Amino acid sequence: MNPLAQIDAVFFWLKDKLSTGGYYGYHNIENFVTRTPELKINITLLKEILKRLEADGYVSRMQPAGGGQEVYNVTFKGLVFDGYVIEDEEKKLSANIAKITVNNSQNLNRLTFWLVIFSGIAALYYAVELYKFFWCK
Repeated sequence: MNPLAQIDAVFFWLKDKLSTGGYYGYHNIENFVTRTPELKINITLLKEILKRLEADGYVSRMQPAGGGQEVYNVTFKGLVFDGYVIEDEEKKLSANIAKITVNNSQNLNRLTFWLVIFSGIAALYYAVELYKFFWCK
């Protein structure tokens, strides 16, 4: 599983759990990760994933006033976020569209150049023919 898919798996699990309301503690998230070995996420990586989600503003971490374990909540920014994998695909798609646009623009410029050249040649030819017709009798 690639790193973006791993982040998405943790994020979407947390987002799904929090849609019912409330907060989820770090140990709940850790239990999910350890019970899902196909994610290939160890504890160190889980901490880095949570830091990344928090740094990007998709998840907020709070320490309860009465003490206890840290709890995580999905922020509004996180509620409207579609995931890192989709975001990465959108970036790649945008880059491809930009390349295609530049390529099409260059091709259109070449076409315009050759149309101007051939139009000039045609104009010159017909100017000579008109000259012959009217003044060379």
